[in-house]
Amino acid sequence: MNIEMAIQPQQQISHTVRAASLRNCAIARNSTLFSFLVSLLSRRSRVAFLRDSGGAGAMEGSRSKREEEENGETRAEGSIHGFESLHRLLEAHLEPRLFQEVSRMLLGLNCGRPLERLALPDAAASLSTQHNFDLQAFCFCADKELLRQPRIARVGLIQNSIALPTTGHFAEQKEAIREKVKPMIEAAGAFGVNILCLQEAWMMPFAFCTREKRWCEFAEPVDGESTQFLQDLARKYNMVIVNPILERDVNHGETIWNTAVVIGNHGNIVGIHRKNHIPRVGISMRAHIIWKGTPDIQFLKQPLGRSG
Repeated sequence: MNIEMAIQPQQQISHTVRAASLRNCAIARNSTLFSFLVSLLSRRSRVAFLRDSGGAGAMEGSRSKREEEENGETRAEGSIHGFESLHRLLEAHLEPRLFQEVSRMLLGLNCGRPLERLALPDAAASLSTQHNFDLQAFCFCADKELLRQPRIARVGLIQNSIALPTTGHFAEQKEAIREKVKPMIEAAGAFGVNILCLQEAWMMPFAFCTREKRWCEFAEPVDGESTQFLQDLARKYNMVIVNPILERDVNHGETIWNTAVVIGNHGNIVGIHRKNHIPRVGISMRAHIIWKGTPDIQFLKQPLGRSG
């Protein structure tokens, strides 16, 4: 089965000796990769310098451009030298052959081949530009079978940020997040996505790093406003939407759950899953806000097959 991804990502080892050896291997591998990348970028920088140093005017222009970038005039806020990610920076500065090798080391291969990037439909690309969100698409292939024809499943993943400061009114924050996510869902619809997955607690700031009970005001019933908002879009684009929310269970003492509501392509609620593994270590404070769900795993029938 081919899986197309439409929108833009630890396991504890108890055996001490094994953990140490794995950690050393990881450090060695990462060190080798880091040295490889540094040598490539250094080589590229030297070539660029030699190419630009044909005369005093070229050197002066290059220096002015660097100063301009250092002053932040051409560098986007939060970017890596004007690029949104290390991957994009490498892609822009390395030759295709070298970039393919770097991608293999960073991301691995899919069925022995580099990951294939898909062209974006004009409607989806236009929404991305108009609403200023990153949109990428890749093709993940499976080994070809002898007796069955492959099926294509288009899976969309959305990662969003908040839209208003957390000091704002909670109702306004929720509405602003929905308005921010809507064009992303529309882009997924334009791409023909079959199953769309939103991020954990997408409809609120990620407040689990605190112990402040006031964030529980963002919780809502399974059939609350976030679900209703997505039901209309699921019907419109004939897609299944996984809607992870902070749930307030009004039928059981207003218990707070970390819940994924699965909305069918006809806008119906197919099922729910309440997260049963609530981290209690490190900076995660979910256990102070959310109750642990049941360990039961549900298998839900979808147009493309069963999911669990």
